[in-house]
Amino acid sequence: MKLFERLTKSKLDEMQEQKLARIERNISHMAIFGLLALFLIELFLFGYDWKIVGGEFVLLMILCFYDIIASLRAGVWSRNIAPTRRNNVLAALAAGLIVFAFFLFMTVRWWDLYPLAGVIAAAISSVATIMLTYFLLWASLREYERRQEQLDQEADEEEKPQPPERREK
Repeated sequence: MKLFERLTKSKLDEMQEQKLARIERNISHMAIFGLLALFLIELFLFGYDWKIVGGEFVLLMILCFYDIIASLRAGVWSRNIAPTRRNNVLAALAAGLIVFAFFLFMTVRWWDLYPLAGVIAAAISSVATIMLTYFLLWASLREYERRQEQLDQEADEEEKPQPPERREK
């Protein structure tokens, strides 16, 4: 047990811990956005061949889900964005717009045969993305608010002085 404690005990001061946390956060953001860029580039180059793009997609989803779940468990929403319904609507609309543009770009090669099909597919995908994104953000917001309440109650309970124990004679 002493070996485990020696290996896991931090030898950094508070400022060094903050710097290391910032470095680790930047690394995780680079990994997530790098995987997203790699996934999109491979998707554009090779099409929907999941044998090629599947590994990056699975790893990207694992990182994203871990980030979301760990943040919600810690009671943290975002450093820059307030947890409001308005921001959720804006985020869902932005996701829908990105999906619309993505699907239009991906269906350009079929426009000679079916010019309206690409626009319809993009519109349907965009609406589905908006609805799904808003639902997931709404559920995350509810979980965030519930977790914040729980953490606030735990903090209040810790602050209350405990009554002294009685001795039996």
